[in-house]
Amino acid sequence: ATTSTAGPTAGTAASAADAAWPMAPSATPGADTESKTLGFPPMLVSVATLVSWLHLISFLRGFDGTSALIRMVEEIARESGPFVLILLLTIVGLGHALTIVSPGDLTLFEGANLVFHHIWTGEGLKDVGPTRFNDSQEVDSQPLWTVNLWYCGTLLGGVLMLNLLIALMSDTFERVQEKADAKRNKELAKILFAVTHLVPERVLNVLDADAGYLHISSEQGVGEYSACRWIGFFGEL
Repeated sequence: ATTSTAGPTAGTAASAADAAWPMAPSATPGADTESKTLGFPPMLVSVATLVSWLHLISFLRGFDGTSALIRMVEEIARESGPFVLILLLTIVGLGHALTIVSPGDLTLFEGANLVFHHIWTGEGLKDVGPTRFNDSQEVDSQPLWTVNLWYCGTLLGGVLMLNLLIALMSDTFERVQEKADAKRNKELAKILFAVTHLVPERVLNVLDADAGYLHISSEQGVGEYSACRWIGFFGEL
């Protein structure tokens, strides 16, 4: 009888072939990101990219269709600081109060137990279930203070603060429209000033473009006089 060795030999050959086959290089984590940023820290490049795009958008102030919108966004962002502070303090205060009356080990700033989550989703009143604050199975058996606190937060956050934000935006829009011409002339002067510094001096000499500024003013009445005389001087912007 002849013993066949084809099986083991074939298996050994296959194993050797697999071992000899060149393995594809494994991708190094973060290598693709580093190639995009040319070796610089990705976060720094991301911030610089965002700032560059915002700076590019700011040059749209020179056009009639976009200058008012960009100016309005800037004014709202500048004046919404106190509003955002009051809104955050209100949310934190109401959420903290709800967390205190809620049983169990709840941490203010941990996971899904954020105070913002308590006040906006009404956790314990409608999302999680009626047994969040007590052992009763009836929704109507919630403590009166808990229900009133939740509705107070809903009214403050969803009604009062929202209407206050709308009023703030409307007031800003009216103020921007009143000073639209003066603001536009000032923005155009700033853009020209920036372009003058970006263009090389030799190019300006070839173009024979002398840097100059145009001051636009209008005569105003002061008290009982129709006009007044102002003595002073103008400087560079």
